[in-house]
Amino acid sequence: MAMPELPLFERAGENPTVKICGFRDGRNLAAVAALGVDAVGLNFWPGSKRVVQAGEAARWAADLPAQVIRVGVFVEPTEAEVREVVENGAAQVAQLHGNESAALVKSLLRNGIPVIKAVGIKHPDDLRHAATLGTPWVLADAFAPGVFGGTGRLLDGDLVLQAWQQAPSLKLGLSGGLTPKNVAAAIACVRPALVDVASGVESEPGIKDLAAVKDFLEAVRSVPSPPEKGERSS
Repeated sequence: MAMPELPLFERAGENPTVKICGFRDGRNLAAVAALGVDAVGLNFWPGSKRVVQAGEAARWAADLPAQVIRVGVFVEPTEAEVREVVENGAAQVAQLHGNESAALVKSLLRNGIPVIKAVGIKHPDDLRHAATLGTPWVLADAFAPGVFGGTGRLLDGDLVLQAWQQAPSLKLGLSGGLTPKNVAAAIACVRPALVDVASGVESEPGIKDLAAVKDFLEAVRSVPSPPEKGERSS
């Protein structure tokens, strides 16, 4: 099976890419995209306070800059539900937050849809199952029973590192309680390929504070790149 490309996880040796997730207003989405973020997330899970309908999301997505990757957030969807959202242009990538099967993940990948598997981390072994699903792209999130992202709970970076050591082939994104004030420290600790934020830059659920988004981007870009192999950090 040829793996689709997902450049969000491919910036080796550079600062992580930035995804801003969860919008309820198209103008707010466009304003955030114009700030230079790498990706935006649109939530299609009916239980989310940031849920958006597929048709409305497609209209919003049509006005976004081409380089901004659109990620659809789902919880245990059918393949048809994901494909509908991708085919209407609302998303290019599926981010899965539930107990999805390896069969669903692999079928989406076969059909050219990149899949990010979100995992609530509560134990060092929690990424090992994700490594069996067929996708290399994983988003480590704070564990919250019955809640799928956007909780504002801060994820323990040391716990993420322990979990990643159990599944080192995975390409890791980091979420869970990130804000402009703590994201630089989280990056320095974990060195993820991507950082993802929702509540940490909001004025209310689904509405992003543009000043907070700017501060978040500046904080991400302020983190020094890790030293090359063989070099000693000063």
